[in-house]
Amino acid sequence: MNANQFLQTSRTVTFLIQKSKKSVPSFDSWYLKTVVNPWSSDTVMTWAKDSRNKIEKQGDIDYFSTFIVTLVISYFHRQDISIIPKGDRDALWININKLIKYVKPKMTEEAFDNSVLRIERKWVANSLPDWELLHAFSYIYSKHYRVCDSLQKHLELETEKDIPDPVEMDLGARKSRQVSYISLKEGTVNRFQHVRFMSDHAFKVDDKDLSRKLEEARKDNGTVEGALSFHAAFTQSMFKLQGVYFPSIFMYDLNGNCIYNGGTEFADQASKHMYWRSIGEQVISLSPAVVVWSLESWIRDYKNKDPKLHFRDREIIGERLSVTVIDKNIQAGEVHWEIKRDTEGVPTLGKPIVSMDRSKILLENNVLAPIVDAFVFLSAQQSSFKQKC
Repeated sequence: MNANQFLQTSRTVTFLIQKSKKSVPSFDSWYLKTVVNPWSSDTVMTWAKDSRNKIEKQGDIDYFSTFIVTLVISYFHRQDISIIPKGDRDALWININKLIKYVKPKMTEEAFDNSVLRIERKWVANSLPDWELLHAFSYIYSKHYRVCDSLQKHLELETEKDIPDPVEMDLGARKSRQVSYISLKEGTVNRFQHVRFMSDHAFKVDDKDLSRKLEEARKDNGTVEGALSFHAAFTQSMFKLQGVYFPSIFMYDLNGNCIYNGGTEFADQASKHMYWRSIGEQVISLSPAVVVWSLESWIRDYKNKDPKLHFRDREIIGERLSVTVIDKNIQAGEVHWEIKRDTEGVPTLGKPIVSMDRSKILLENNVLAPIVDAFVFLSAQQSSFKQKC
């Protein structure tokens, strides 16, 4: 009932906009650019429209669900191991301790320590088999929100603060899906904790020249080159101001508007696997044009080829500040600075080193694999829809 209600109500958004088009300057060109053209080749938005018509004229949408348990051992989806074979109902009742005893002898100690079981009840509409249902609803809401936000900007108005942001809706949908992770090492159930910090509007940067340059550069954040230029200046400035830089991720639409930003704190390698998988899901829900990842990190020695030597035990041989950018076409760019510290620990940055070598960047940044998979998935959905048309 809620699914049907959502699909019917969401469809009324564009109806109401069209109904008020006489009060919107240059409505036809704005609507064509914002709704008609981008949605006409969008698999999910077309499905939402067709589903609303089916609900009103024929009846309910057909849904089914599956229970999925996979062993996550890395950032790459292709390396996931299915734990419950399709149709094996007896495996639903397997004890976690028995499962751990079963898989542990088959894994290296480091792989075992860094692995998690991902457990999900997945709902799918028969007419949209490639999408998890609530994930699709988050995507639909995000698209409608961006249209309304664009209309407000077009009318030189501000979007009302009490309207939920797509990120909030996506987190709510994820909570409803009850995706859980079990750490093999700890044998405990883990979930993400999201904390929102409100910005301090009283904060001002004293360097007016820097503020002007950053504001001007911000307009091009919808491209790899533009986002790399802006975040190189931003990250370098923040590091010099604070002497430290916390891991940050940003997502931008084609117009350079920031549609998501946040930071993170990792407990261990397994938590990194979980975090980046969730970022990949957010990329699918929010459909950004560009994703930016910036952080301060250790450089470790890989000369020792001992397979028993854990990553965390490898010698730290350097420190680096870096910004990595990837867009929906899997184009990438990166800039990094080597960090040197004096005897008192005060840091200084070396010269910026820029690379636009996509293959090298993706090879050295495995954390981006879920983002790449998400962009490939979205592109495939568009291509599949065009072929059907």
